[in-house]
Amino acid sequence: MNVSVAAKWNDAARLSVVLGPKNALLWCAFTGIQVNLEENLSRLIELEFGQTVAPDKRSVHLLLSSRDLTIEELIGRSSGANLKRAFSSLFSVFEDIEQA
Repeated sequence: MNVSVAAKWNDAARLSVVLGPKNALLWCAFTGIQVNLEENLSRLIELEFGQTVAPDKRSVHLLLSSRDLTIEELIGRSSGANLKRAFSSLFSVFEDIEQA
């Protein structure tokens, strides 16, 4: 197997993989400092509502519950610009996939 980094952005990368006669592209996005989704959700909440919330499951859930929102609803009603800022590594991957 041969793996090489074909492109890299902040905390995301496109990897080129060759395994025998097969070629593949893999995209990888790292989220958060401790690699948990709640860090990104905490940032999105701050951008959308101006409220600071700890980046852990309980705190994010409590804040969303107090606003009668689910994670899906938060993401669905958030602006594209704020989603891109809160989930920058994922957006780098999505944009690269669109261009591929």
